[in-house]
Parts: sequence; structure tokens; C-alpha cells
Amino acid sequence: MESLSSATSLIAVIQLTRAMTQICRTYLGINKIQEPREDIHRLKDEIAALYETLEPLERLLQNQNPTKASTSQNLVENIAKCSAILRRLKDKIEPEKTQTLMMKWGFQYLEWPMKREEVIKIIREIERYKTAFWLSLLLNQTQSSYLLINQKIDLSRLHIAKGAAFNDYENQNQNQQTECLPGTQVELLREIDHWIETPNGKCIFWLTNMAGTGKSTVARTVCSRLKKQGLLAASFFFKKGEQDRGNAKLLFSTLAKQLGGTIPQILPSIQNAIKDDSDISGRAHKEQFEKLILQPLIALNPSSTSGSPMLIVIDALDECDQVDHVREILELLPYVQESRSVQLRFLLTSRPDLPIRLGFQGTIDHHQHLMIHKSPSSVIEHDIRLYFENKFLRLQQERDLPANWPGNRTINTLVERATASFISTTTLFQFISDDRWGPTEHIEAILSDQARYVTKMEGTYTPILNRLLSNEDEEESLQLVHGFKNTLGILILLATPLSINSLAKLLQMETYKIQTQFELFHSILDVPTRPDEPVRISHLSFRDFILDNKQKQKPFWVDERLAHEKLTVQCLNLMQDGHYGLRKDICNLQNDTTQRDDVDNDTLSRCLSSELQYACRYWVHHFAQSHSSANELGTKALSFLESHFLHWVEAMSLLGIISEVVEMIQRLRLEIQAERDHEIAAFLHEAWHFILRNQRIADTAPLQLYSAGLVFTSEDSIIRRKFTNELSTWNQLSRVKRTYNGRSSWLHLVSFSPNGQLLAFGADNNTIELWDPRTGELCQTLRGHSGWVTSVEFSPDGQLLASAAYDNTVKLWDARTGELRHTLDGHFNEIDKATFLPDGQLFGSGFDNNTVMIWNACTGELLELIG
Repeated sequence: MESLSSATSLIAVIQLTRAMTQICRTYLGINKIQEPREDIHRLKDEIAALYETLEPLERLLQNQNPTKASTSQNLVENIAKCSAILRRLKDKIEPEKTQTLMMKWGFQYLEWPMKREEVIKIIREIERYKTAFWLSLLLNQTQSSYLLINQKIDLSRLHIAKGAAFNDYENQNQNQQTECLPGTQVELLREIDHWIETPNGKCIFWLTNMAGTGKSTVARTVCSRLKKQGLLAASFFFKKGEQDRGNAKLLFSTLAKQLGGTIPQILPSIQNAIKDDSDISGRAHKEQFEKLILQPLIALNPSSTSGSPMLIVIDALDECDQVDHVREILELLPYVQESRSVQLRFLLTSRPDLPIRLGFQGTIDHHQHLMIHKSPSSVIEHDIRLYFENKFLRLQQERDLPANWPGNRTINTLVERATASFISTTTLFQFISDDRWGPTEHIEAILSDQARYVTKMEGTYTPILNRLLSNEDEEESLQLVHGFKNTLGILILLATPLSINSLAKLLQMETYKIQTQFELFHSILDVPTRPDEPVRISHLSFRDFILDNKQKQKPFWVDERLAHEKLTVQCLNLMQDGHYGLRKDICNLQNDTTQRDDVDNDTLSRCLSSELQYACRYWVHHFAQSHSSANELGTKALSFLESHFLHWVEAMSLLGIISEVVEMIQRLRLEIQAERDHEIAAFLHEAWHFILRNQRIADTAPLQLYSAGLVFTSEDSIIRRKFTNELSTWNQLSRVKRTYNGRSSWLHLVSFSPNGQLLAFGADNNTIELWDPRTGELCQTLRGHSGWVTSVEFSPDGQLLASAAYDNTVKLWDARTGELRHTLDGHFNEIDKATFLPDGQLFGSGFDNNTVMIWNACTGELLELIG
């Protein structure tokens, strides 16, 4: 029986309980009834308790999905039986049916029509059904909770960009107006509303203009409005210099996780995509988009959703650091129009940079374009004036300033000085309201600065910076500038924000010195009250201004290349620090088989500080950005790698980002190749192959780098020679005297069982060796191949081991006993790789003639030939 009809029956029972509660109250209100009053009280209380159980059960049944949820037969029967009992009871005690109502001396005379034995029997029956309903409710709630927990667990496997959503804490800035003030951007917001409400409106609305013109404020305002209306599907706010918000690697996985919350009907499809590929967040943009967003939308039943459009807001697309990614995103988004269930649209904001303009040319039929600066200047001036008037009124009340302060003339001048830039408006106000000096003094400093500025940003930031040097002698000015370059000059180039405490440790400076420096720049920095929370610049335009080569002759100009070089050195120094730096088994796991998933976040945070995590993840980024032609930096990098390469890889494994190591080494190889430093180039070549061979092992059990990773590395390898002393309990193993030639097949020669209890190694004598990674003991040797073993892999449940070889066969072994289960032949060429599919049932084998065979792993039956 469907849950909907069950809920209908339940409503009838609930109505009966309400009616009988009122009947009991009527009897209790009659003075004549004396003896059975206690029985009536008990019956009334029991009916009230039944009602309290029925009400949440009704809500549960009504909220179930009728297409999936079916009510248990016992619950259906209990509802019917309980309804029958209540009806009989109502017929028996309802005054209109059982007795004549009489009036005497102004009172009703009613006779209680039931004996005590009858009341006790009915109470017992009600108690029994109440218990049954309560158990049904508990069971359903438990199942719902279990389902919800499973959904959360599945979605938690998606790597997302922290702080990307419009209302995330990291995306708030205390120094900026987060949403449009009432009465501002009226026409622009009206036009966006019209686009949203137009039934056949274009898929994309592109809002564009130069930096600081209020695009993000408009985007946040639209998000806030849509969220209240239930029309905001997801949002992503790019931000250059933020860990995962400065690129598009996690754009679609982040949007998919939000879509799972706003459009619950697509959750099962997203969950299936995650189950099929647990690393879907690391795949190419096209694959992420199709599997996490497009296919789930297409799979929806049109009748399961409303016809209203749902919006995804993507802000500051120009702050995505890779142009190719932007173009790819713009090509993919219009495909959502293939969905016949959800009408998904995108509001995009960006600067009008050439690569983005070119990207939009390919979507000319799918997007609507609006430039903010096309709004009449009078409208923009009106909005800036409204902002100043609103803010100055509050400041006047807070500081007890004169009623007419600062006056229309001053506001007129500030409106002109803001040069139609909203970021200039907010920054100037922050400078004026800084409580370290009087607001009137700051206004005078701005008005008295009569320099002719070339750019809008100069007109905003130069007066603020110059104010710091006023009334200072030459030596003090030099100290201020030097402190600025060593703190703010570094802060603006961080790949992701750090707290004052972490920045102090990274730069090897006293915390109070950095705190003192940042206090001077509250108008252009978002400085939290706690020193362990990250510090951010208020707007990207300040970074652009400070690094602009046109400002080269100005005292506050920062040489970007030298600043990156300094950051590289500081990262390397921190990672090599004897007390705070990297070392073997940094989390004190002690057991080589401890899996990464078993290391909790508290342990990671305690053993790998924020600044050390930063250094590990971004030292290569700063090295590459320094474009250093000096051999000294390359020498420092080589010295670090020769001493701490394995420690670094261990740390990256513990952080769950070992996949980034491959990219980082490749990036170093490109930079070093340009410098022709042969020694470090040779080390990086070896390091690259080492990571490719051991990435999967280290991602499962990081400390295996020092055992399996080193043991199965050629003895003449640079890595093996440099880190021989790091070998764990593997000395009893036979030596591996193999020179790896870089063939891709070597990447599949070692495999860990899912529980970490066994390690399989494809040896060079046509055998597979099974080792105990905890003791280094050889458990057994599997013989049967007549050719070189090229691939070994455990099934997801760890019960089977598959091996491929150059004898044109794939063999399936019992991983526990070593018994040969099946030999899969029929291949026409040497096999490079054998791999299990995620469901563990099917097994695929690929080989050099570009074909794949799909087998049933249980029976050995050939299911499909592809290619």
C-alpha cells in the first residue's frame, strides 16, 4: 500500500482521537459524574498520548516519496484496527448517540456509559496500538536517518572548494558592503529579475565590467534574493589567491554537492557517480560536468520538479587562473538545456578580459550580456552618494559628530574621487572610519591630496598609503616601507590566506610585528579579531595596484618575482626546520600499515601546522612564479629534496593530495630544464617515476613509502641511494636489481589489498609474490604465468587478485589461499593492464591493440569485447 493512502487513513484516526478527547472533557465537565471520573481521566490521557504518537507518524508518511516508499503491511493493518476500535468507542460514549441531554438547574446531566472493566480493556488496546505506531515511527526515522547519513557520507567524498558558496564564512568581508544597499543598482537588478522571469530566457546572463565596479556585490544580492525564493541552485565565487577558489578544478564537484541539497531528486545519480569513481572530483572538467551535473539532471522525471528556473551564480570568472579552463567551462554550461525537468540558468560575472570575451563568442546564442558601466553616470553617482550618506549617518551617530557632518560639499568631492568605482567607495569609507585617527582628519588627508592620478585604483589606494608616510622622517619612512613589503607584500602573493600566527612562523617574524603592520591597513585588509583566523585583502584590485609595474618608482611597489623567491626560501626553510619541519612518520603512526583514512583531522592539525601544510603544498608554486635565473634557489630546492623528498611526499599523502605531487614535480622539471641544472633534473626524473609507481600505495598507507616504495625501487636509483637509511622492516627481502625504463606497465606492478594486510608484487621471474607489509615476510609465491607479469590488482572486497602478463593471459587468484581460480585467455596480444571495475563483479583487461575484454570475475565468463 502506498504511503499516501496510509497517511489518508491515519488522518481519519487522528480526527477520531481529537473528537474523543473533546468528548471526555465534556463528561469531566459535568458535576454529577463522580465515581467514573478517574476512569475518564485515564482514557482521555491515553487517547491524548495516542494522538502525540500519531501526529509525527502522519508527517513522516506524508513526507515520504510515493514513488519509492511503501508502508509496511503491519502498519497498514494496525491503522485499520485502531480506527475500528476508536469508532466503536466513539459510538459508545458520544452523548448525542447514547443518551438524552437534559438541563436541570443550569447543568448538563450525562451518564457515563462504560464500566471500569470496559475502560481498562480499551486502554490496553490503545496502548498496544500506540506502541506499534511508535515502533513504526522509530523504524522509519532510523531508516531515514540511515539514508541521510549515507547521502552525507557519499557527498563527503566529493572534494569541494571551501568558502566558494556566497554565504560561506570565508566569502564574507567585513570591509566591504556584501549586498547592494536598498535603492542602489535598481535598474540592473530589475533587468536580472526580468531575465530570470522570462520563460524562454537565455541560459547565461553575463555581467561584466572592470575591477571594483560592484559585480560581486550584485552577485551576492541576487544569491540572497534567490535563496529566499527557493530558486538558488548553487553558487561559486572565484577568488584569486584562495586555495581552491583560484582555479576551476573543483568547480563542478562543489556545484554538484550544493545541487544535491537544493534539488534532492538528483542525489541518487550523484551518489552513483561517486560510487562508480570515488576520485570523480579529480577528473577532467568535462567528465565531472557530465557525471555530476548533466546526467543527473537529464535522468530526472519532469513531473518530479517545478517549472520555475533554478539559478547557479558563478562570480569573478576572470579570477580563475587558467584561461583554458574558463573556455571549457563556458562551452559546457549550455548543455544543461538538454534537461527536460529542471530549467537551470547561470548568472556569470567577470572582468571583460579578452580570453573570456573569446570564450563567450562560442555561446553567442545562449547568453545575454550586460556591462555595468553602460548604466548612466547619473545612476552610478546616485548609488555612490547613497552609500556615502548611509555610512556617514551611522558614523556620525556612533562617534557623536556634528549633525551636518561631513557636509554635502565633502560628499560631492568624495563621489568624484570614487571615480565610479564601488570598491573605491567602500575603501575610502573604511579609511575615513578607521578609529585610530579622527574621521575628519582622514577626510582632510584625502581632500588635500591634489595629485593627478592615472588610474582609478591610484586615486583610491595612493592617498591611503601616502597617509602612512606623512609626518615621518626619512628613516622612519624607510622602515615603514620595508615592513610593508615584508608583510603585506608577502600577504598579497599567498596562494591561500594564512592567519597572523601562521604567517609569522612562515616568515620567521614575531607575531606582534606583523600585527602592528596590519593594524595600519584596516581599510584595505580584512583582519579578524583572532590571530589564528586568516587575513585577507579586501579586494583583488589592491594586489593588482601594488604589483603594477607602472608603480615601480613608487615606494610601496612590490617586485612580484623577488617576493615569490622569498616565499620559496621561507617554505623550504620551514619544511627543513629541525623542530617544526618534516620528518619520517610525522604523525607518530608507528605502524607502516596504518591507513590514511584512519588518521583524524585533530592529529593532522596537531602534527602538520597550517604554515607547514602551506609550505608543503605551495613551495613549488612560488618557485615557478619566481622565474629565478639564480642557481642558488635551484640548489636550495635540490638540497631539500635530497634530504626530505620522502617526508614531503608522506605529508602530502596524509593531507590527501598526493596527486598534486605529480603535477608539482612536472612543473619543477619544466622550470629546471630551462635552467639546465642537470643534477636536480636527474633527481626530479627519478622522483617523478617513483611517485607514479607508488602514488596509489602512499595514498592508502603513507608510511609504505619507506618500505614497499623503497624496496621495489631499483638499487641504482637516486631515490633508493639517498634514502636507504629510511628503509623500514624490509631488510630480509631479496634485493630488487631492476632498472626501470619508464614503461607505463611498471605503474601496476605493486598493489595493496583493501585492508592493508597484503602487498602483491609482480616479480621478474613470471611470478607474483605476496608479502606481509607489517613484517616484510614473504607469504607465498603464485606461479602459473609463462611471461613477464605486467599488472597486479586486488578486487574491491580483497577476495581476489588479478594478474596480467605478456603470455596473453589474465589470471584470477584467491587472495587468501593463493589458489588459481580462472585463467582468462583469448587475447591476441601482450596485456599491459588488468583492473577491477568499481562493482567488483566485472573485470577488464586492456592490451596494445586498443581493445578491452570485460569478464565476470566470479565465473571467468567473457561478457564483452570492446575495440
